[in-house]
Amino acid sequence: MNSKEICLYTLEALKRAGADMAAVRAYKSKADELNVQAKEVRLLRTVFSTGIAIKAVKDQKKGTISINKAEKEEIDTAVAACMEALEGATPDEAEGVAEVTENANFVSGDPEGDLEALYDRVREFIGQVEDKYPKVVLEELVAEYIHQELCYMTSTGVEYNEEGGLYGFSTTFSAHEGEKGSSFNYYGARFERPDKPLLSLGMTEELIRESQESLETGSVDGKFEGTIVLTPASIDNLIGTIISNFISDTPLMDGTSIWKNAKGTRVASECFNLVIDPEAEGIVPVGTHITSDGYPIHKLDLIRNGVLRNFMLSRYGAKKTGMVRTYGSAANILVLPGEDALSDIIGSIEKGIYVQRLSGGSPSATGEFSGVAKNSFLIENGKITRPVSETMVSMNMAEMIKNIRGISRETANDGMGPQPWIAMDGVTISGK
Repeated sequence: MNSKEICLYTLEALKRAGADMAAVRAYKSKADELNVQAKEVRLLRTVFSTGIAIKAVKDQKKGTISINKAEKEEIDTAVAACMEALEGATPDEAEGVAEVTENANFVSGDPEGDLEALYDRVREFIGQVEDKYPKVVLEELVAEYIHQELCYMTSTGVEYNEEGGLYGFSTTFSAHEGEKGSSFNYYGARFERPDKPLLSLGMTEELIRESQESLETGSVDGKFEGTIVLTPASIDNLIGTIISNFISDTPLMDGTSIWKNAKGTRVASECFNLVIDPEAEGIVPVGTHITSDGYPIHKLDLIRNGVLRNFMLSRYGAKKTGMVRTYGSAANILVLPGEDALSDIIGSIEKGIYVQRLSGGSPSATGEFSGVAKNSFLIENGKITRPVSETMVSMNMAEMIKNIRGISRETANDGMGPQPWIAMDGVTISGK
């Protein structure tokens, strides 16, 4: 069965089992994967995947289950288990499934895939890294073409079908010279066609070059308050905190969000804009069209000119909080570029850290974060000077976005959307 046939069969089984409402998400994918070891493509394999997520509601009680097989017998067993789980649940007036808004079919990307071209790009990448950055070791490299189909249907008449093909690669690397070695780093990107060198995608070359430059690192002297520059490779730490701690279902339902009453007020610097934009230039559109609870995704301002415009609330979160439903899940959450050149931003910093990766625990409910700046460089007197090691950074991310020094007009794109560099003041930076 294809994904639509799976949804139709499962919905009918749920109806026979007595569900008042039901929703089914089914996907099938085929991934052709190239694996590189010791600078050679050692493995080509094809991986088939199937996933079915089932939700049933009866008497305002919810049951859910997920399986990875699509045989009718397996679906029947899963439906029975879902209904059994439902019987033991507590009634919840907020439970339900998506209502019809705008059903649609989406087709995007490369429908066939060109493994020969992808192989050539992988070989090219290996050669370019060896020639330009001979001290860098590609510890792992995976490149793949994925074709996937997805269907989402509900008993209320919602139906979305999506089919598309995309390419992706990911690599882990470090630099070595004698007994010296840099900290490992990793990066990946997705792309619609294998028509560009992999080294040119997103932050790939900058991170590999910096790995070679980081064979000799030094600790930061003492402790000081300075500026942190988050790159497009590390900006997800900031975005993730904003979403998970301040504007999404859980903190708003629990009442722990420090922004729970802040809609329409300024929460960030006027130059800070955070949007959901599935149609931004450079995005690989496969898998970006609908939320996990069955609603179409369109462009949405979350923060505009520093003012909180919208929360990210699913259907369930909106019902529980009495607020407006937006999107409980979405890819392509972007910080919009600013007006400053990155060189001017760096040039204005007396002392700070240029951060490619942050390692640490999850920020607290209020946004407090303390962790280690990895693959990072010291900024002194307007210049990036030297790689640093064992450097701790402490900040409150809710306060940091009020203390933005600058957002670059330059961006880097890993296929999930273009992101800028962002500099924020008032960060505590300390070495050994």
